[in-house]
Amino acid sequence: MVAPSGPAADELLRLAALRRGAAFGWHRATPGRLAAALVAAELARDGLAPIGSLASVAVVARVVEESAAAGRLGRYAEVARGPTFARAVASVLEELRLARFETAQLERLDPGLASLAAGYDRALAETGLIDRPGVLARAAERVADPGFRHAWLDRPTLAFDLPLQTAAETDLMAGVGERAPELLATCPAGDDRSLAAFGERLGLSAEEPPGGEGDPAGSLRKLQRHLFEEDAPEPAPLGDDVHVLSAPGESRECVEIARRLQARARAGVPFDRMAVLLRSVEEYRPHLEEALHRAGIPSWFARGATRPDPAGRAFLALLACRAEDYSARRFAEYLALGELPAAGDDGEPPPPVPEAERWVAPDEELLSAAVAATRDQQLYAEERQAEGADAAAGFASEESAPVVSGVLRVPRDWERLLVEAAVIGGRDRWERRLEGLAERLRLDIEEIGDPDAPASLARVRSLESLASLRAFALPLLDELALLPDRATWGEWIGCLSALATRVLRR
Repeated sequence: MVAPSGPAADELLRLAALRRGAAFGWHRATPGRLAAALVAAELARDGLAPIGSLASVAVVARVVEESAAAGRLGRYAEVARGPTFARAVASVLEELRLARFETAQLERLDPGLASLAAGYDRALAETGLIDRPGVLARAAERVADPGFRHAWLDRPTLAFDLPLQTAAETDLMAGVGERAPELLATCPAGDDRSLAAFGERLGLSAEEPPGGEGDPAGSLRKLQRHLFEEDAPEPAPLGDDVHVLSAPGESRECVEIARRLQARARAGVPFDRMAVLLRSVEEYRPHLEEALHRAGIPSWFARGATRPDPAGRAFLALLACRAEDYSARRFAEYLALGELPAAGDDGEPPPPVPEAERWVAPDEELLSAAVAATRDQQLYAEERQAEGADAAAGFASEESAPVVSGVLRVPRDWERLLVEAAVIGGRDRWERRLEGLAERLRLDIEEIGDPDAPASLARVRSLESLASLRAFALPLLDELALLPDRATWGEWIGCLSALATRVLRR
């Protein structure tokens, strides 16, 4: 079964298993994952590594820089200095390669872009990389070879609502369909391009699903049948299967959604048969998570509905601290996100992880299903282990203790100490201002005279927190100072990955 996404394939297989009692021998894939599985052994033999969109942008950025130095950008010379030019070129080149647009044709239409396309091809070949269009093209060539064998070929095949928008995907599915003893393709009404592709390349004839207009009427059913049609159906009264609610804000709206889910659950609908579609994920997700949690409803959020990762935000805040001349505000933002790593007994950040142990699996559909599942299990185990470490750190311990059982917690007064020290940037100013604050606290203790007085004890705690702040922050500032102002992509990966293992808990 080839579907546009992994969750879509999983859902259809779950339905089949529910109706038949069990399901064995199914292989589920997206077009990208199918292509990667078909040519994985060949790519390994040829020493080629598949890359995703981020790495493609990095390759294009280097090609643009080399072309600019050689004066081959043509009409793009002025805009090439823009921050999003490499990303835009990478997107255009991917579309052209997916459409099987030849470089020779491009030369006649746009010499500047043709030069970038040729340089991109050379860069991929020199570095032993292959992008998604290249993987799809190789897979289509292998499938067209009658002598090529693979466990996923020559089997009854289902193309489930698969949008064939590019020539590369069409060629791949045409080859798979020609070799399949049985082929069934479903398309949403209105997807004329996919219907035409299946009809022209495989000789399939389009048929209406059984039932048609005689199906049970209802608002939701009409929406499902007519969603992609250009002409709207005849107006009809709103059915009981669709409800309209109005709430003063996202938070109250999510509370109403939770109430509707509970009502459905009381009517006998399992939670795993319910879904919520968010029109604005960034605004709604925190409120929906809170509402579902308070209602005791277990929830799972699909890919694409994730908030910014706090570890990534903390890392960006620390890099912004370096870019803004060691800004105390940015460093305080890094502290506030709660992603500080475990520290040694001296309170300093841990040493960087060895380079051979820094690899992290990419979140790409070209990753094999087995590797993706193993990666997800590992990430889940690491998160649970980190949460367990936080719990074992003894939150009932003294709040002033920055290091508990080897885990560094962010004391509440660290940000206050940064404000009181009036740190305004610059590595040398950090040290002078923090030392000046420590001296002022010591003078205050001497003036109070009574070491057991509450004011004196408060200043002693501030001194201890200040010492832990200096032990943790100053080595990080020294590490940030070592970052180069300019470097190649490979050098940046080495520097930033080493830094990330020192400054982030996850």
